[in-house]
Amino acid sequence: MKKIFLGAASVLCILGLAGCASDGGAAGNSAAVAESSAAAESAAAASSAAASSAAAESSASEASAKAAAEEAKAEAEKAAAEQEAAQKEATAKAKKEKADAKAKIDNAKPMTSRDLARLVKKPDSAKGDVVVVYGNITQFDAATGDCTFRANVAHTRMSSSWKYEHNSMFVGGDGEEECPKLDDVVADDNVKIVATSLGSFSYDTQVGGNTTVPLFKVEKISLLK
Repeated sequence: MKKIFLGAASVLCILGLAGCASDGGAAGNSAAVAESSAAAESAAAASSAAASSAAAESSASEASAKAAAEEAKAEAEKAAAEQEAAQKEATAKAKKEKADAKAKIDNAKPMTSRDLARLVKKPDSAKGDVVVVYGNITQFDAATGDCTFRANVAHTRMSSSWKYEHNSMFVGGDGEEECPKLDDVVADDNVKIVATSLGSFSYDTQVGGNTTVPLFKVEKISLLK
């Protein structure tokens, strides 16, 4: 008969075979549970990392959008401020120009005979000058229009209408229909005129020729009694 020697642990295991098998299964189950738990923890960590990354990206996107909006707002405010400043500057400039023009008109002085002769000789050289002339209106009718008339002028008031020697053209208001300063003026009137020189003007004469004369814009006009 063959003898078999078993250790104490083996004997105990044989005596409690079911228990030994149970302990082995429990150990396997414990390993599986541990492995599953580790996998779950790893998945949770990955999910948390992904969520954190998405949150970081979202936060960065929001910050970028906010910065862009603030930059656009700043640019819009800067543009509005520049436009307002430009408008104020333009308004101030126009106001100053208007005041300067009014001052030139209010302070205009009569010309000397020589100054007027030079203006008649080269009208374009005096463009923009404000002058005072005296004259006799020689034509103011349907041919000239409501706001344009022709007059012979001189540097001072003359004793007779035929002594006004320099043929000139005058325009008032808008040059077409709106010229209230000329409402009471008619042909043959002797007048004092404060006018701005507009340079030269050429027109066809009634006898079929062409002539060039000084052209003036009427700023003020008054009848000489």
